[in-house]
Amino acid sequence: MPKLGSFLIAVGIWLLSTLRADACSCNACENVNDARDAYGVFQHLAKAEILASYPLRDGGRFDEASNQFIPIRQLVVKPTKSFRGPEREWLLIHDEQCGLPGDVGEEIFIAVHQKPDGKLYSSACAVKCARDLNWLRDE
Repeated sequence: MPKLGSFLIAVGIWLLSTLRADACSCNACENVNDARDAYGVFQHLAKAEILASYPLRDGGRFDEASNQFIPIRQLVVKPTKSFRGPEREWLLIHDEQCGLPGDVGEEIFIAVHQKPDGKLYSSACAVKCARDLNWLRDE
C-alpha cells in the first residue's frame, strides 16, 4: 500500500507542474491575423540591452476582473538593432505574462505593442510570435 501512496503523490506533483507550465504557454502565431488578435500592432521589434529593471507591486498575475495579465516589471531598454519601428534611444516597456528573460546589462529580443492604457508592453509570448512570423532574426 505505501507504493500506491507514493505513486499517487508523484502523479499529483506531475499534474500540478503541468498546470503551472500551461499557464505560461504561448498561443500559436501562424499568421499576421494571429499576431494582431493577440498583440494589436507591434510598434517595435528589436534586439535591446536592458538598462534598468523595476519589479512592480502585485505584478505577475492574471486579473480576472479585467481579463488581462498584470505586468511583472518595468524595463528600460536601449534598442541595439531595430527590425521594426522608429529608432529610439530607449524604451520603457512593461514586462507581462510569463516575463521576458534577462537582467540588467543583457541583450534580449523585444516585441513591443501598445495597449489602450497608452503603455508599451512586451512578453516572451510576443517575442515568440514575432519569431514564428520571422520578424525577429538572430543575426
